[in-house]
Amino acid sequence: MDQTKLNEVIRLHALYLASDGAEGERANLSGADLRRADLFDADLSGAIRS
Repeated sequence: MDQTKLNEVIRLHALYLASDGAEGERANLSGADLRRADLFDADLSGAIRS
């Protein structure tokens, strides 16, 4: 997953968290290679990671 796509996933996940799931989308990071990703300030609580 490139950084542009990841930024969109994080943005939608933040909206999902802020709205208690009414808006946005829960992040699905299954299989994503995040070794070089910039995750500074990203709240990925509740994200699907495996």
